[in-house]
Amino acid sequence: MIRVSASQVLVPASGLESIRAVAPAAASWLRAGWDAALARVEPRLLDLVRGRVAAGHGLAPAAGAAPAGAVPAGEAAADPLGQAVIEFTDGFVRHVATRRPDLVGVLRERLRGRGTRELVDAMYVFDQAARLVVGHGRLFDPGEFGDVPPDVAPREHKSLAAANLLFHDAALGLSALDPVTTELVRLRAASYHDCRTCLSLRFVVDGLVVVDEELFARLGGYADDPAFSPARRAALRYADAHMTGPRQITPELRAELRTHFSTAQLVELSLDVSAWNYQKTLVALDMDAPASGDGLTGMVINADGTLQLSLL
Repeated sequence: MIRVSASQVLVPASGLESIRAVAPAAASWLRAGWDAALARVEPRLLDLVRGRVAAGHGLAPAAGAAPAGAVPAGEAAADPLGQAVIEFTDGFVRHVATRRPDLVGVLRERLRGRGTRELVDAMYVFDQAARLVVGHGRLFDPGEFGDVPPDVAPREHKSLAAANLLFHDAALGLSALDPVTTELVRLRAASYHDCRTCLSLRFVVDGLVVVDEELFARLGGYADDPAFSPARRAALRYADAHMTGPRQITPELRAELRTHFSTAQLVELSLDVSAWNYQKTLVALDMDAPASGDGLTGMVINADGTLQLSLL
């Protein structure tokens, strides 16, 4: 039986006991990102974004948010920004690789560069919150993690973009998963979202590329390819479900994942996918240029989750 989250409302992912128990630093930055999104985005646009994200994931909007809906046809011409935000958010949730430069143009014209970037960073916060809330509700049981730290943001105030990047660092700083699984999941996300930046990077450990180009070329057929172990196929199936719709986490997939991975590893897997999905903000704004014009770039993940890049 699928065990859904106790809440079918779009709420902060930091409220999940699973994340607070295994990755308290990541939970804190998730909370900081949520709070910063509420503070930085114009309330009318915030309601549109939260409503559309919630609807896209089959959740109710958070308390205080307006219900999802479209700008009435008769008002669309008078509110091109609102209509653009709705269409852009729907595409962001559904499949960001379907780029919409026309909508980006409307956002940049009305909100300017900084306002547009903050709006898209807020979309990322709400979209990933929904995916984690639904996904963890299907992976873990209520009360499974016992006593956990409270859901609080760090005392140090950070901008919305900074909070998202610090969540990224906190997620990548976890180390329960093996490097090959981590890299396969990252490359799967890069391919699905068509992120040119992420596709130009290769995870390096001890001076060696973790996943060679031959294995990467086979990634599209991982489901039936013996080059991928059962555990790695399960991890990739999870990544696909997280990105295409976490309600696709079936009882069978849950059982498969829990056969191969500990609860700490599963939390890390989910946070890895969520952190790398920050690529959606770059793809949505067509800012995902390759890391270098001179070929692939090696990427070392430091102990604190920060990245160190160098040409291969």
